[in-house]
Amino acid sequence: EKVCYHGGLRSVDASNLVDNARADSACNDLGFAIAKSQNALIAKLAHKHLDKKKLGQMAKAFGFDSRPAFALDAEASRLQIPDDPLEFARVAAGFWSSEISALSGASLANVIASGGMMMPPRIVAEIREKDRVVPVVASAGDRVMSKDAAKSVGSMMQGTIDYGTGFKGFHDKRGQPFLGAMKVAGKTGSLSRDTPTYLAYSWFVGMAPAEEPEIVISVLLGNSPLWYLKSHTAARLVLDSLY
Repeated sequence: EKVCYHGGLRSVDASNLVDNARADSACNDLGFAIAKSQNALIAKLAHKHLDKKKLGQMAKAFGFDSRPAFALDAEASRLQIPDDPLEFARVAAGFWSSEISALSGASLANVIASGGMMMPPRIVAEIREKDRVVPVVASAGDRVMSKDAAKSVGSMMQGTIDYGTGFKGFHDKRGQPFLGAMKVAGKTGSLSRDTPTYLAYSWFVGMAPAEEPEIVISVLLGNSPLWYLKSHTAARLVLDSLY
C-alpha cells in the first residue's frame, strides 16, 4: 500500500509521523522507501504499525545483542529502543541507537538470501589433512522470518540497484548494467562522525544473483570529505571479479 509523506531524506521530525494533506506531496510504498532510503516513509510506517516489543523481538531474532557463533572473535550488534515515539521512529529508520559490524551486515543479508534462516557464519568449508578431507558442516540454522517475507524483502532490495541509491554503483553513465543480465539485491546506508576527525561511512549489504543467491556481500568504507569510493561501487567490483 502507498503511504503519503514529505521530507525525510536526511532527518526524521515529528511532522513526518502524522498525515498532513498539505505537506505530504508524495505517496509511495515500502519498496520505494528501501530502494531510495526514504527515511520519513519508513519512520511513518514504523510509527503506525510497529511497537517497541515487536521491533525488539525481530532485532533479537536477527542477532542483535548477542555475539555471533564464529571461529574468530566478533562483536555483538547492539540496539537500544527508546520509548519516545519520535525517537522510536528514528531508530526504526536506522538513524541511531544501533551498531553492527560488517560481519553482522553479511549475516543480516544472508537471512534474506537464505529464505528467512539465520545461519551461523563459517570461516572455512573444509579441513584438509594428509590422508583425508573433513567438511565443516553448517548447522541447520534458525528460522527468523517466513520464506515469503524474506522473498518480499529481497524483491524490494532489488529496487536499490534498479533505480535507487545503489544505481550508480552498478550502472554506467548510459544506464547500462556493469554486471550484464545478473540481478543484484542490496541496501545502502550512510552516516558520519566529526571526532576526532570527519569520516563518512558508506554501507552496502546485498546478495547475488538476486533470484537464486549464491553470494552475500557486506561492505563498510570510511571516506574523508573528499570522497574516494562508495560501498556500492566496491561491492560491484567484488562481484565483477567473481562472475
